Amino acid sequence: MPRFCHELWTNFDGSCAPDDAKGRSVGLLHVHTMTRVRDVQRRFPNATLDLTLLESQEDMQICRGGLTSLGFKRSDVSAIVRTTRSCETVFVEDYRYETGLLSSDVVQWYKVVAALRSIGQGYFLLRGLG
Repeated sequence: MPRFCHELWTNFDGSCAPDDAKGRSVGLLHVHTMTRVRDVQRRFPNATLDLTLLESQEDMQICRGGLTSLGFKRSDVSAIVRTTRSCETVFVEDYRYETGLLSSDVVQWYKVVAALRSIGQGYFLLRGLG
């Protein structure tokens, strides 16, 4: 199993937009890739099969503004399947998986923001009544 299989973005069902049916249908990257490899093996049963995975990840682009930080990271994997017979390439297929992840620490600030909101509303009520 490639080292990146434990990364969050390799689960396309969880990392694709809810309305991206094609992307979500991929599911787990390594399962989808192996399904494609098995299909090629069935088509060319006596051939030698090579699978090459080219992976790249962009560094996290972090924006710090106000109280929270926000980060965006793009990743992609190209899966190249090649079959050969007697040193002759008979089939080549490639499939590119792309995704982008947005990360934020907004959830960690929820209690602080809720407390500030309550204090602000309380102050507003006291000023209104006073």
